[in-house]
Amino acid sequence: MIAEELGIKVNECTFRCFFDSKNYHRRIARAKPFLSVKNKTARLHFTDTSHDWTVPDWSKVIWTDECAFNVGGFSGNT
Repeated sequence: MIAEELGIKVNECTFRCFFDSKNYHRRIARAKPFLSVKNKTARLHFTDTSHDWTVPDWSKVIWTDECAFNVGGFSGNT
């Protein structure tokens, strides 16, 4: 613990409250998968077929990878 490394005696709750007041929180990073060969091929095919699209064509596209949806509840680990 930090207090032990610094050589001071402080209650663990005091440390947690202090860090919490400074908006410092422990988080577990989410694992992000690497792109598979299949996904790389599909992306390349999409760019080859969509490079001449017009603005009306692009207005029909929804980029779902740019947002997260959470329907109630907590969505992550702490």
